[in-house]
Amino acid sequence: MQINRLDNLLKMLESQPNDAFLTYAVGLEYMNSENLPKAWEYFEQLLRSNPDYLPVYYQGALLLIQMQQIEEAKALLFKGVDLAQQLGERKTLNELNDLLEQMED
Repeated sequence: MQINRLDNLLKMLESQPNDAFLTYAVGLEYMNSENLPKAWEYFEQLLRSNPDYLPVYYQGALLLIQMQQIEEAKALLFKGVDLAQQLGERKTLNELNDLLEQMED
């Protein structure tokens, strides 16, 4: 993880606390640095504050898988599938379904 990038994102998020992309980006930075609990804090916050932010469902599920929370990951993926269908986001829908299928193998 590049500390400067994380620090910059955190500063931007501080001035724009409701920005879904910045919250997501901070979560990804923590995920990439393998600080999984901290990453989940940001993803969970995003799921509460902006449940229509579709990218968080795939990355959040990957994070939960890494944290050995398989049932929670599946539940999150199913919610993401429903949202992707509602939004007509075919590409994301396919990605979410592919991950669900991989988990069934």
